[in-house]
Amino acid sequence: MAEHKEKEGQSILIQIRNKELEIQARIEEARREAEKIVEKAKKEADALIEAARQEAEKELEKIRKEEIDKAEALAAEIVREAEQEAEEIKRSAAEAAEEIARSLIAEFLEPSL
Repeated sequence: MAEHKEKEGQSILIQIRNKELEIQARIEEARREAEKIVEKAKKEADALIEAARQEAEKELEKIRKEEIDKAEALAAEIVREAEQEAEEIKRSAAEAAEEIARSLIAEFLEPSL
């Protein structure tokens, strides 16, 4: 009978050991699965970050072009206004020169008193 109880005790110990091994295997599998999930999440996060970076670069380039266009339009307007002002100054100078010439001619052509 003692032998039977000893075998029964060993059998229970073997069952406990087998259960421990089974639990360890499950834990290891769960750990590997968790690592896969974490790795996948990291890759997805990296992809999102890269997509956001690219989108930000596109938006920055768009804004840069818009600002350059605004600056070029402003510069063109300033040049147009300067050209108009220059034309006006030329006309005024020509009119003034003509008036001075008339005045001088009139002064020289008038008989002196």
